[in-house]
Amino acid sequence: RVVLATGDGRPAPVGALHPEERIDAAVGLVASLVGDGVDVVVVVMPHSDVRAGAFDPDGEGDPVAGRAVLDAVFADVGSRVEAAGAEVLDLSDHPSIVEEMFRDTGHLNAEGAAVLTALLAGELAALP
Repeated sequence: RVVLATGDGRPAPVGALHPEERIDAAVGLVASLVGDGVDVVVVVMPHSDVRAGAFDPDGEGDPVAGRAVLDAVFADVGSRVEAAGAEVLDLSDHPSIVEEMFRDTGHLNAEGAAVLTALLAGELAALP
């Protein structure tokens, strides 16, 4: 289990934090690791249409509207972790990962995992 600190330094399980606190804690962790000389790569994982639709601001389950919200959040997080010294690999909307490769709303099936593993290996190998 990953335990991060809240804004006032108290330890808290990641799931217990407000989303903004989670982001702040994760960015702080990235900065700390980079400061310790660790090469950090943050991967934005693929989302199913159902998962993306859950973020539709109109509550209608529209995956396009939901992806727009997720894209904005991940752009913000990506710029913050890059500023902290990490690399960001955005595989959230990679065309090789299709809806049929999800076993549920947030997890890939065996085929999707194999495709993601190959993509991730290639992306990591291409990093400086």
